[in-house]
Amino acid sequence: MPILPTRRKADRATIRGAIRDAEYDQRCSVRLVGSPPMRAVVWIAIAMVMTPSLAFAGHLEATAVASLRLKLQGDAAVGYLRASWDARGPGVVYELQQANTAEFVSPELRYRGPHNASVLSGLPDGRFYLRVRAIVGQRVSAWSKVEEFTVRHHPRSLAWLFLLAGAAVFSATLTFLVFFARRSPHG
Repeated sequence: MPILPTRRKADRATIRGAIRDAEYDQRCSVRLVGSPPMRAVVWIAIAMVMTPSLAFAGHLEATAVASLRLKLQGDAAVGYLRASWDARGPGVVYELQQANTAEFVSPELRYRGPHNASVLSGLPDGRFYLRVRAIVGQRVSAWSKVEEFTVRHHPRSLAWLFLLAGAAVFSATLTFLVFFARRSPHG
């Protein structure tokens, strides 16, 4: 034991106790010396720090089995949509499924991960259904209420009409600039 400068015997006893309670062995790992209840508290604290999900496991498992609420935002008419749901906490994995029928006969997994939102884009015209669930370890929540949305893109004829109108305005502007640039005294 190292010699530590102290003035009183009580101080020396306190220091010896502190050294004894946090004694290091040759492998540089901490060997806990003290009462069994105190050791249990320390090991629980270490386990919670080393694996944060253990601290919330009971809460997460209880909330993960509750059904999620799915919300849709965006313009589904053009095939761009943001699906979001309630966050459940760290350690939760979410699964978002999409199907062409409300019965989800052949669903497609659109997202699986820890975030509580996903963007859906590039969808063709049609009616689609979404649902989400949470997974914590081996526990799986019930599927959310099924949300339905319809994608109806603008007609192609309208896109061609806008393209032709834009080309006409561009040609008229270019003709106007060239015509008046020649008549200008500075041109």
